[in-house]
Amino acid sequence: MTMMKAAISYGSSQRLVIEERPIPRLAAGDVLVQVERCGICGSDLRTRKGAPRLHPAGHILGHEYSGRIVDVGADVEMARIGERIAAYPGAGCGDCPACRNDHPILCPNGRHVMGGFAEYAAMPASCAVPLPEGFDPAEGALVEPLAVGRYAVRCAAIRAGDPVLIIGAGTIALAVIYWARRMGAGQITVLSRSDRRAPAAQRFGADIVAPCKQPATVWKCSGVPGRRQPSISFGTLARTGAMHAAGPLPGPPAPASAGRKAVTLHFPIGYTTGDFVETATTLHHGNVDVGEMVSNVVPLGALPDVFETLLAPNRQNKVQVAL
Repeated sequence: MTMMKAAISYGSSQRLVIEERPIPRLAAGDVLVQVERCGICGSDLRTRKGAPRLHPAGHILGHEYSGRIVDVGADVEMARIGERIAAYPGAGCGDCPACRNDHPILCPNGRHVMGGFAEYAAMPASCAVPLPEGFDPAEGALVEPLAVGRYAVRCAAIRAGDPVLIIGAGTIALAVIYWARRMGAGQITVLSRSDRRAPAAQRFGADIVAPCKQPATVWKCSGVPGRRQPSISFGTLARTGAMHAAGPLPGPPAPASAGRKAVTLHFPIGYTTGDFVETATTLHHGNVDVGEMVSNVVPLGALPDVFETLLAPNRQNKVQVAL
């Protein structure tokens, strides 16, 4: 077989299109992966919401994926054929500060490793992170979003017993809850606009899940200066996204106020390769069914319609494509 099916992006004004494409040819050091599962990320959806920024027309999106290696290029051991892997979606130059700090996904001279919305994807062998035999493909495709949460919690450097507040209960919030509990957080409070997500948040480790309604009108009736700022007395404020930062922080504290409270502000993006590997290892030996993140599984042929549905308000959490 020399052809494969893929969902092709032709820019922000166009729907995804299912086409047949040649199976990627392998360069030296590459592996060919038969994709089994690929999650739909908010950064994928944002390619349909604005001017094209990162990807040329004709690109195959999808970076939250797992699969099996079915072929290898020159300089890659044949023994890797048959391995189940999760794709680390960034290949770095190896020499820049980001790469030297084990963060090739932020390499300014690197490239994103995508292509998960297709039956086959090629990538550098270094980006194919081995998964233990028996690892479920659905969980393999969750390594990427869960690694986002691990890196975010590490950046916050919480101490044992620290209480934390998490706004939201979607995929990334669940990932942060998961790791905050494992890294010694005290009381974990979650504010969510969705009542139906409360059980999952609690199973992932939240102690309190409180409703957070979106108000139509807000009156500021207090005369206390700075009341609009987050009420952090001491600690860390972090804005966590997936592949790309999304939207502004809700009223970051003014510098003087933040300084008096010794507040540190982080914008954690992505994850290190160490976070990615540790996430896969923890999932394999963990006692939480992370598959609860997945609210729907669709075939590749349905992806264009599902993509459009997810652009509007919906009740989905993580949607995965099964190939």
